[in-house]
Amino acid sequence: MALVNFCKKCKQEVPAGEACPFCQGKLTKTNERVAFMMERVPARDWFAWNQVLRVALPALLFAALAITLLEGYLSGGEAVQTLFLRGFFWEIMGILGRMLLLMWGIFLVQGKEHVHFVLDKEGVHAYTRLQKPAVWRLYARFISQKAVEKLQEQQPSGPVDGMLIRRVDIHWADIKKVRFWKENRHLLFFNPGWWQVMAVACPPAAYKDAEAFVRKKLGKSRKARIIPKKAAIL
Repeated sequence: MALVNFCKKCKQEVPAGEACPFCQGKLTKTNERVAFMMERVPARDWFAWNQVLRVALPALLFAALAITLLEGYLSGGEAVQTLFLRGFFWEIMGILGRMLLLMWGIFLVQGKEHVHFVLDKEGVHAYTRLQKPAVWRLYARFISQKAVEKLQEQQPSGPVDGMLIRRVDIHWADIKKVRFWKENRHLLFFNPGWWQVMAVACPPAAYKDAEAFVRKKLGKSRKARIIPKKAAIL
């Protein structure tokens, strides 16, 4: 079960219930949360690729379209035809291929990481950590040692396993759309409705709790669109 509670006195997540099993203090419903850890390898994770490609591909397409329109405006339709006959299309494909190869290399250098997902009363949080990261693994993620040291001040309460290198938070009020991907056990959060800001990968034992928790938090929201509207049957 991924549903837990947070004991303010012990400063840690404990099994859901009426009292903390460690200090016997009373637990409140408002501090209930869904929390779990997932190992992630960016080179094999579609959402890592998607995060880059949804920016890079439109930029490449825009550049190709701008060059084509500019050539047509300055020199006419025959110039555009000549442009493509000289291999402009394959040049664009070559740039795309080199870009994908570069991304693959960067993701390989990044290595595996551990993401601690937390769904609580405030929203959805993703804490990405590395175990004793080498400097070159940080550079492959385009972050510096100094930035990582500063980020440690934002560590959540409770036991810490590894160095925090990235933190992403989204409040319930800011979520405009959530999509439940039952087949792959993913929760996709959007803000605005056309832009994905977080993909939460759930282990098999946690998906049902995570979906139920999100539906409970967003079920009465008029701003958030829930897809599908009915809960998954597992």
